[in-house]
Amino acid sequence: MATTRKSPLARKGKKTTRHPGVGKARRRGSPVSGKTGSRNRESGAAIAKTSWFRLVYEGMTDAFVRVDMKGQLKDFNRPFVQMVGYDARELRKMTYSDLTPEQWHEAESDIITHQVLTRGYSELYEKEYRRKDGSIVPVELRTVLLRNGRGRPIGMWALIRDCTARKHVEERLRLTEEKFAKAFHLSPDAVNINRLSDGVYLAINEGFSKITGYSAAEVIGRSSVPGDLGLWVRQEDRDTLIAGLRERGEVSGLEAEFRMKDGTIKLGVMSAKVMQLDNELCIFSVTRDITERRLSDEALRRSEAEHRHLIETMPDGVYRSTHDGKFLEVNPAMVKILGYSSKEELMAIDIPTQLYFTATDRESAALEEKLEEMAIFRLRKKDGSEVWVEDHGRHVLGNDGRVLYHEGILRDVTERTKGEELLRASEERMRAIIEGTPQQFFYTQDAEGNTTYVSPTVEHITGYPPEVWMKQRDWFITDAEVNKRAVQVTHARLAGERIDGPLMIEIWRRDGQPILLEVYEHPVMKNGKVIGLQGVAHDVTEQKHAEEALVRSLKEKEVLLKEIHHRVKNNLQVICSMLNMQASEAQVEAVTTALQEAQARVLSMALIHERLYSVADFSHVDLLEYSQSLANHLARTWKRPGIRVSVGGSQTFVGVDAAIPYGLILNELVTNALKHAFAGREKGEVNVFVERQSGTSVEMGVKDDGIGFPPGKDFKDMVSMGMTLVTNLVTQLNGTITLMDGDGAHFVIRFSA
Repeated sequence: MATTRKSPLARKGKKTTRHPGVGKARRRGSPVSGKTGSRNRESGAAIAKTSWFRLVYEGMTDAFVRVDMKGQLKDFNRPFVQMVGYDARELRKMTYSDLTPEQWHEAESDIITHQVLTRGYSELYEKEYRRKDGSIVPVELRTVLLRNGRGRPIGMWALIRDCTARKHVEERLRLTEEKFAKAFHLSPDAVNINRLSDGVYLAINEGFSKITGYSAAEVIGRSSVPGDLGLWVRQEDRDTLIAGLRERGEVSGLEAEFRMKDGTIKLGVMSAKVMQLDNELCIFSVTRDITERRLSDEALRRSEAEHRHLIETMPDGVYRSTHDGKFLEVNPAMVKILGYSSKEELMAIDIPTQLYFTATDRESAALEEKLEEMAIFRLRKKDGSEVWVEDHGRHVLGNDGRVLYHEGILRDVTERTKGEELLRASEERMRAIIEGTPQQFFYTQDAEGNTTYVSPTVEHITGYPPEVWMKQRDWFITDAEVNKRAVQVTHARLAGERIDGPLMIEIWRRDGQPILLEVYEHPVMKNGKVIGLQGVAHDVTEQKHAEEALVRSLKEKEVLLKEIHHRVKNNLQVICSMLNMQASEAQVEAVTTALQEAQARVLSMALIHERLYSVADFSHVDLLEYSQSLANHLARTWKRPGIRVSVGGSQTFVGVDAAIPYGLILNELVTNALKHAFAGREKGEVNVFVERQSGTSVEMGVKDDGIGFPPGKDFKDMVSMGMTLVTNLVTQLNGTITLMDGDGAHFVIRFSA
């Protein structure tokens, strides 16, 4: 609530000085008559004017200051006192230069000389004041010259405004602009600005150039549309973007394919927004390259399918259940262990009441809060009998620390032991593991990372007794970076962060030999807080050496297997050469033809082994490449220069068991076409086609434009060796062969491989 400030003249008990003439006029009782009355009226107006300026002076929010020509402070208002932090008595002993930091002195002196003294006032300018506490206040002010009645300068006055808030806003704006510029240029995503009307690029960032291969000079001023840069693979994707921008002003999560400078295709996810620049509608867009992510997702899906198959076929039960006691997922082994007829039947039961005999049983089987552990307990099967199980279970937590579900692996151990003997045996076994396993040691740590226990086997593995090991925080790790990473992981786990997977650490034994440890750690929880860690370290040095030896052995076996394929190929080529020599010496044409056909069949198998010798993966043969080689050889063998043999399709990989019959079938069909399809003709065409249709299905075709089969004659009834061999080989492949309708002969064979 505002208060009315009384004039000093009205304060009780204070001596007041009246304005000259006022007292006399009142004493004479004629304030409005004659010459004296006129003077009194003028004095009254002056007093009223002075009071008005005093009211403005004292009530304004900007600071006011008046100085003499030496800069001595003569008058100032309360905002000025509050601005600089000095009291009035201190200020009257100071000059404006005393309040101004030294770096402003020269500039302000120049303003006074060339502006204030020259024309009587200055332009609005900025400077700083140093407050009494040493802090700096940015201000803006205009200085005005004061003159006496004779026009001589007698001082200066100024209105001063505190610019601190404005400076903060300007600084935030500058920082925001810098952040935007950094985000624009340093973003790994492609960021660009285009005109909405024609798609012309106005700006791109380095991420755009890195992803697409185009420099800014190659892009700015050009458009992404077909006919120019042509970045969009599908025009409909760009149409979707433009339609969304015109309708909603923004588009998010649009996936599209883009053509790079080198012609490769990449998949990107785009978000864009319409913005106005220089009175023109533009598109601001960010595109992230998700090509590798999509490939990773596909690989992940394949991996998940493989894991699903593993879970479905493993002999141990696998389950996932809610905290309240309902199964979310079970595998067939879980159904079998508990004696139910189907997954659906088992998942419909209430776990607390139907799977446990008593509440005590369930309590003994329950995981400690938020821990992963192994426990042995009994469960009730569907028929009421008991089954003892070994459960490796854990809680899965959400981001809020609450239990989302339980999951684990359940093994039937009924036949191994019974009741209390099983529990005692389990305890003894665990103690034996902790205390006596020579290739691993157990340890615990407190919340500060200090080792509080280590099993005696640490001395067998490292050479250091437990009491020495517990005092060594760095574990004698050989590499400083690995040690730093291990400390970071330990601290993160103690802080409650979940980090899965082991740490691989190389340490120095006491005898100076390096050994490799595989370390697993799990948090110890109490009342929802991590109070320490428990871990196990496995000595995997010998395992590592064994793996390296196995890799060397596999490489040796690969070399040996390649040599076997090489020798088989050479032997088959020797047979081909012998058949060729025999054919050249034969006097009977039928014998020559038979030997040539036999040579082609042997060569079809030799080519298979030649392919296996030249590739690293012995289990796959590319039928397309193989078909091209075999077709070219047959064309040379039968010497029909006017007959063109072509091969088309796509890369199709099969195992050697399918490749050999495929090659023999292809040999017979192409040979039959070259020998019989073009009787009386010099020119013709034989087309071979092979591709994988879907999954394991492979389709091959051999088509010629020759005379074809006689009408009404079934090729399967033919008694020639070639067609009999083809039919038998198709049966061997569990496939089908079809003679298609039309001119010439067109065989289509389908099989799985």
